[in-house]
Amino acid sequence: MKAYDTEITAAPNASNIVVLNNDAGEDDIVRVTGLKAGDVVKVYDAAQEGNELKSATVADSKTAVNVKIPQLGEKAGKVYITVTNVNKEESVRVAKDFIGE
Repeated sequence: MKAYDTEITAAPNASNIVVLNNDAGEDDIVRVTGLKAGDVVKVYDAAQEGNELKSATVADSKTAVNVKIPQLGEKAGKVYITVTNVNKEESVRVAKDFIGE
Protein backbone atom coordinates (compact mmCIF):
# COMPACT_ATOMS: atom_id res chain seq x y z
CA MET A 1 0.00 0.00 0.00
CA LYS A 2 1.43 3.35 -1.03
CA ALA A 3 0.88 6.60 0.85
CA TYR A 4 0.20 9.62 -1.34
CA ASP A 5 1.14 13.18 -0.57
CA THR A 6 -1.85 15.42 -0.16
CA GLU A 7 -2.30 17.56 -3.23
CA ILE A 8 -2.45 21.30 -2.72
CA THR A 9 -4.75 23.38 -4.91
CA ALA A 10 -2.99 25.72 -7.34
CA ALA A 11 -3.20 29.33 -6.18
CA PRO A 12 -5.63 31.56 -8.08
CA ASN A 13 -4.10 33.81 -10.74
CA ALA A 14 -4.21 37.43 -9.56
CA SER A 15 -5.49 38.48 -13.01
CA ASN A 16 -8.58 36.30 -12.38
CA ILE A 17 -9.48 38.27 -9.23
CA VAL A 18 -11.48 41.51 -9.19
CA VAL A 19 -12.28 43.40 -5.98
CA LEU A 20 -15.18 45.86 -5.93
CA ASN A 21 -15.17 48.06 -2.83
CA ASN A 22 -18.71 49.43 -3.09
CA ASP A 23 -20.12 52.47 -1.32
CA ALA A 24 -21.41 52.13 2.24
CA GLY A 25 -24.65 50.18 2.42
CA GLU A 26 -23.71 47.80 -0.41
CA ASP A 27 -21.76 44.58 0.02
CA ASP A 28 -18.23 44.61 -1.33
CA ILE A 29 -17.49 41.83 -3.84
CA VAL A 30 -14.44 39.69 -4.55
CA ARG A 31 -15.00 37.96 -7.92
CA VAL A 32 -12.77 35.05 -8.89
CA THR A 33 -12.89 33.45 -12.36
CA GLY A 34 -11.16 30.45 -13.93
CA LEU A 35 -12.59 28.03 -11.37
CA LYS A 36 -14.42 24.69 -11.37
CA ALA A 37 -17.76 23.74 -9.84
CA GLY A 38 -17.29 22.81 -6.18
CA ASP A 39 -14.19 24.97 -5.67
CA VAL A 40 -14.27 26.95 -2.42
CA VAL A 41 -12.91 30.51 -2.44
CA LYS A 42 -11.92 32.11 0.87
CA VAL A 43 -11.05 35.76 1.47
CA TYR A 44 -8.72 36.70 4.33
CA ASP A 45 -7.57 39.99 5.86
CA ALA A 46 -3.90 38.99 6.19
CA ALA A 47 -1.19 37.14 4.26
CA GLN A 48 -0.79 34.68 7.14
CA GLU A 49 -2.95 33.97 10.16
CA GLY A 50 -5.53 36.78 10.28
CA ASN A 51 -9.27 36.31 9.87
CA GLU A 52 -11.34 34.65 7.19
CA LEU A 53 -13.69 37.41 6.03
CA LYS A 54 -16.00 35.22 3.96
CA SER A 55 -16.09 32.18 1.68
CA ALA A 56 -18.20 30.98 -1.24
CA THR A 57 -18.51 27.79 -3.29
CA VAL A 58 -18.63 27.72 -7.09
CA ALA A 59 -22.07 26.53 -8.23
CA ASP A 60 -22.66 23.59 -10.57
CA SER A 61 -21.77 24.35 -14.21
CA LYS A 62 -20.15 27.69 -13.23
CA THR A 63 -16.51 28.82 -13.51
CA ALA A 64 -16.65 31.93 -11.31
CA VAL A 65 -17.93 33.01 -7.92
CA ASN A 66 -18.72 36.29 -6.16
CA VAL A 67 -17.74 36.43 -2.50
CA LYS A 68 -19.88 39.12 -0.85
CA ILE A 69 -18.37 40.87 2.16
CA PRO A 70 -20.27 43.48 4.20
CA GLN A 71 -17.31 45.91 4.46
CA LEU A 72 -13.70 45.60 3.29
CA GLY A 73 -12.75 49.09 4.40
CA GLU A 74 -13.26 52.74 3.56
CA LYS A 75 -9.58 53.16 2.68
CA ALA A 76 -7.54 51.25 0.11
CA GLY A 77 -5.96 48.00 1.22
CA LYS A 78 -5.37 44.36 0.38
CA VAL A 79 -7.29 41.13 0.68
CA TYR A 80 -5.84 37.64 0.39
CA ILE A 81 -7.62 34.94 -1.59
CA THR A 82 -7.33 31.14 -1.60
CA VAL A 83 -8.98 28.38 -3.61
CA THR A 84 -9.64 24.84 -2.45
CA ASN A 85 -10.45 22.22 -5.10
CA VAL A 86 -12.60 19.23 -4.20
CA ASN A 87 -10.49 16.62 -2.35
CA LYS A 88 -7.42 18.89 -2.20
CA GLU A 89 -5.80 21.15 0.36
CA GLU A 90 -6.24 24.94 0.37
CA SER A 91 -3.93 26.95 -1.92
CA VAL A 92 -1.49 29.58 -0.75
CA ARG A 93 -2.95 33.07 -0.33
CA VAL A 94 -2.78 35.52 -3.22
CA ALA A 95 -2.79 39.25 -2.41
CA LYS A 96 -5.10 41.61 -4.28
CA ASP A 97 -5.27 45.38 -3.80
CA PHE A 98 -8.56 47.22 -3.53
CA ILE A 99 -9.27 50.94 -3.80
CA GLY A 100 -11.01 52.99 -1.11
CA GLU A 101 -14.70 53.77 -1.25
